[in-house]
Amino acid sequence: MHQPLIKSILITICCLLFLLSNANAKDIGFLGLSVGYYNALDNDNNSASVSVEYRPNTSIVFKKLKPWLGLQVNSNYSIWGGGGLLLEFEPKENTFITTSFGVGLYSHGNNDINLSHPIQFRSQIELGYIFKNKNRMSVAFNHISHGGLGGDYNPGAESLLLYFHAPINSIF
Repeated sequence: MHQPLIKSILITICCLLFLLSNANAKDIGFLGLSVGYYNALDNDNNSASVSVEYRPNTSIVFKKLKPWLGLQVNSNYSIWGGGGLLLEFEPKENTFITTSFGVGLYSHGNNDINLSHPIQFRSQIELGYIFKNKNRMSVAFNHISHGGLGGDYNPGAESLLLYFHAPINSIF
């Protein structure tokens, strides 16, 4: 296994444990799991993708701006792990739109595109439904790229994902 891959996994797990240990048990936030397609806009080089994401119910600056932490792995063993900020809106009852931006570490796997730098930025938009029990189902589209850190070559990659978010206090 690649050294950057192991480091990404360990850093993400440590951050998740730290955030969970400091969260208020009454209103702890969400754990999200997703499945989908990595590099979804490239018909010749896409792969299956799974991710896990932690969204604590902690506001930053104002109520709707919150942190998130995530890990995404695809069937070619590429991995991206990082975190950032999200902004959530509820335009209608039981619906939500979430935009997010973050930074993380990337390690490309077997026969996968090389994004030419270990630091990758992720931007995402998500549209979803909130069930009566507070569970959520959503569709998300994200883009990761190095934003010029790796020189002029910046292929980037897009993912199309189906998420399921559950309140952590209902899981544990």
